[in-house]
Amino acid sequence: IEPDDRNALRMEFAARLLGPFGAQEDAISTLREVLEENPDHLEASTRLADIFENAGRDEELADLLRLQLDRARDRSDATAVATLSLRTGQLYAKTRREEAMDAYRRAIAAKPLPEAILNLAVALDDAGRGAEARTQYRAFLEHADPRDPDREQVERRLAQPGGSRGR
Repeated sequence: IEPDDRNALRMEFAARLLGPFGAQEDAISTLREVLEENPDHLEASTRLADIFENAGRDEELADLLRLQLDRARDRSDATAVATLSLRTGQLYAKTRREEAMDAYRRAIAAKPLPEAILNLAVALDDAGRGAEARTQYRAFLEHADPRDPDREQVERRLAQPGGSRGR
């Protein structure tokens, strides 16, 4: 059996394990087998990341994101680097603010995703770094779609005297 066919069967098996059987650990093992054979298998890495996130297995999720980020860098995939860095930042935002901000900066350096820019601005604002936050809020407005639902709130923050949140 060809590797792609074998991995397709594994993906179907993992989906069934997660379904009515609720065999999460077996599904994780199966998805890891897919990634061992094909480290760039996007669907397997996405499903595994979702399982870890939903189960609150933050360290395993961080490890998976690090591996996927390294692979994306190796193949010079700026979109994947930005997306994975953004997700890493969102994971770290709960407990590791500085690491989250670093991850958002890496995402922005790879590709200026509006969501990463806004997340960095909010993190800077929360850290009391209003001037830096204002710079990022302005960058968000430059890169965000004109219909982005966050635009109005960002414009209000920038209109406040003395800082993005009135500081």
